[in-house]
Amino acid sequence: MRARIAIAGTLLLAACAASGTGSVPSTEVQGYFHRVDSSGTLASQLDTNTMNFPAGQATEHSADDSVPDKVPDQTGTDVISIGLTGKFMAQDDLDAFEADFPLGVGLYGTTVADASSTPLVPGNYYFAFLQTAGNLALFNDSQYYQYSVVFDRDDNASNNYVPPAQFADDFWKGTDLAFAVEKNPGTPATFKVFDLQTDPFTSLATASRAIYGGSVMIVMLRREDFPGMVEYPGYRATSFCHDGGFGIPPPHAWSGSVKPSQNAPLNFISGY
Repeated sequence: MRARIAIAGTLLLAACAASGTGSVPSTEVQGYFHRVDSSGTLASQLDTNTMNFPAGQATEHSADDSVPDKVPDQTGTDVISIGLTGKFMAQDDLDAFEADFPLGVGLYGTTVADASSTPLVPGNYYFAFLQTAGNLALFNDSQYYQYSVVFDRDDNASNNYVPPAQFADDFWKGTDLAFAVEKNPGTPATFKVFDLQTDPFTSLATASRAIYGGSVMIVMLRREDFPGMVEYPGYRATSFCHDGGFGIPPPHAWSGSVKPSQNAPLNFISGY
């Protein structure tokens, strides 16, 4: 199990009616995307590119039947909404973005990048978000936490990650690109980008960013950083926490969410 744009202490995405699919996002979400993109292009896409889920759905552990399915026992790991938008970001767009969302703790959120990240340059950017039923646990120092968005970037199942048999339901199965924010006890949260087509996974140096705060995580990625990435890639969002044993030893201390589930088709959108 491997597994943000943030507004510190502020809910970026309100809990839309968490049932069904294709729901209209909240005014808080719209306001955030208007800040990222004052033209309104990104915000206008959210009405059709948001998928909501009921809270309290059981999640399959990566170890399949050896660990029982479990309803998330922490609201901060119960994913109830995901979405994906995109547009070409010119230099002026990126300058405005970095003014509002500098790396580190800013006025509107905590922005993180991988230690080997590259500068933001003009290009076609995707913004993928997840929202949990309660505040994200990225400031909790008592357990291990991971939040991720994963893609099948080239729509080619033959090069996707196939987990080992003992972890047949790994949250990242059937994908080939992962963006993960992780928080371990005693250390600050980190952000990593992984190529899942390699064994072991390879860390990638890209212009990707993540922002987190309240109950929302958003990942910003530049399509040109990932050769072969299709215009409308399938994706999934995940969360996972454990006490150091990955939830495997009894009493199976873990909580997490996979939307859509690891054995369901990835989520797709039809346009930006």
